[in-house]
Amino acid sequence: PNIDLKLPGDSGQLTRLFTNLIGNAIQYTPPHGAVTVYAQPTKHQGQPWVQIRVEDTGIGMDKTSLVHVFDRFYRADPSRLKETSQESGTGLGLAIAKVIVDNHRGHIEVASELNRGTTVTVLLPRAIVTTPKSEVPPAVVQRGSQTDSPGPGRSPKFSAGSPR
Repeated sequence: PNIDLKLPGDSGQLTRLFTNLIGNAIQYTPPHGAVTVYAQPTKHQGQPWVQIRVEDTGIGMDKTSLVHVFDRFYRADPSRLKETSQESGTGLGLAIAKVIVDNHRGHIEVASELNRGTTVTVLLPRAIVTTPKSEVPPAVVQRGSQTDSPGPGRSPKFSAGSPR
């Protein structure tokens, strides 16, 4: 039997957390790049947790920017946005993400390499429900494909894919 992962906490905040992380990955990934989301059970200090990773093949960040990613209003070089999107943000997204993770007694970290991509890893305490469901592969969003822009009022479509 597989394990369904249940995250206890504020569903609105958790939705905002993952919408922000996946939205950032999509925004900073060029057309035909990939955004992959993984979720898996893990142990942290002997307790059951869930690890969620959002990986992208986007523009990444340099080491100078990486040390400031959780600072409020910090934005890496905005001129680099032209490569991927004309949208810009406030520099609050990852600061808010960190607060949400902290409120849920979790951990968040960011690893990135300039011009190669970024991985955001979130660890959160979990509740466990065992069911005999088949294994579900990670969700993949391909930039520049039909799954990229669902249109107003519609949810994005995620296609199942293999880890890269």
